Amino acid sequence: MSEYESVDVAAVPDRVLDELAEVLSDRLDQLLDRLTDRALAAPKPGSAVWESEWSNRDMALGRARARERS
Repeated sequence: MSEYESVDVAAVPDRVLDELAEVLSDRLDQLLDRLTDRALAAPKPGSAVWESEWSNRDMALGRARARERS
């Protein structure tokens, strides 16, 4: 089949597409909320807390926190 031949495609009802679009929109909203919360909770670069977390990143505690975030 060449790329220019038509292919029969099953029609998807509009209500199904609307529901899928709503689910996708909700999931994106949740993801953006999580990213925003994480950014706001992050310590200011160069601060004492930031320095401490940066120093601990290769220790067991730092690896555990990295696993929690992923």
